[in-house]
Amino acid sequence: MGRTVTHASDAIKNAPPLAIWGAGPYRTRVTTETRRLLRSARTSLPLALGLFLVGLVTIAALSAPLVGPLFAPDPYAQVAPRDQTPPTPPDRDHPFGTDAMGRDLVSRVLFGARLSLVVAVGAQAIALALGLAIGAAAGWKGGIVDALAMRGADVLLALPAPLVALAVAAAVPEPESVPLLRALPIPAAGVVLLVLAGIGWAGIARLVRGEIRRLRAESYAGAARAAGAGPLRILGRHLLPNASGPILVTATLGLGGNILMEAWLSFLGVGARPPIPSWGTMIAESQMHFLQRPWAGLVPGIAILTAVLGFNLLGDALRDRLDPKLRSAPV
Repeated sequence: MGRTVTHASDAIKNAPPLAIWGAGPYRTRVTTETRRLLRSARTSLPLALGLFLVGLVTIAALSAPLVGPLFAPDPYAQVAPRDQTPPTPPDRDHPFGTDAMGRDLVSRVLFGARLSLVVAVGAQAIALALGLAIGAAAGWKGGIVDALAMRGADVLLALPAPLVALAVAAAVPEPESVPLLRALPIPAAGVVLLVLAGIGWAGIARLVRGEIRRLRAESYAGAARAAGAGPLRILGRHLLPNASGPILVTATLGLGGNILMEAWLSFLGVGARPPIPSWGTMIAESQMHFLQRPWAGLVPGIAILTAVLGFNLLGDALRDRLDPKLRSAPV
């Protein structure tokens, strides 16, 4: 009996996979293909949804001068019926209703999208430029340059960003009187933009510094140095392009945070001031009527949710696509 079991086990071990289970290699191929499809769906769906939401907000912002006048002459005009006390409910002429001052919510939400995107993108562009310059210099030079830059970033990252933004924005109660700010169309929004840029560069600089220190040890960086390439050429043509993946993800995620921070500062009254159409200001103006007439606050709140969720989904999807470790992780 023992000899029979031994011969049977040897036969099973030496048999081809199809003879054991009937679908050995085929089963392996199906499993691999299924995992690949599941991994692709896991990243494609957030990417598609994020692009859709971001595109929706962008189109709304760009179309504000064209679509807004269809519902109100401008976002400041009082269009509520005289026989009704605003905020008036949604109707045929005003699909989102009107706010507490009788102004059309569709027009104000569209122009609020323009303000939010301009502040978010402008602040992130400045923060990205500062972060790239400081982080690249710290990662390449090292020594005292690295120490000073990173200690400054550490101090800024250790501070609570919302409170810092609130304190700095509140310290400029009349931005129209500041020489550089009064040249802007909306000086109060310019204060918020500069505050967010001054806060956002630290995290980007630390990320860039780490990537540069890692990549400068690669063989192609050494080959470029041996060929006589200067530091700027090596950074611009070799190191920074190879570090673009995590930098792009961080910048995309930062856009959603900037939109949320701008709305929060405007809600507290230190960002865009009334009657400027800002999503945060619109929510603040609707507080007294939220229980009886909630649409005045829900409409700008949904707009903020849509924009922030879109940028967060887009950033997460880009991270999954660009990070080789996450791309090869099992489902």
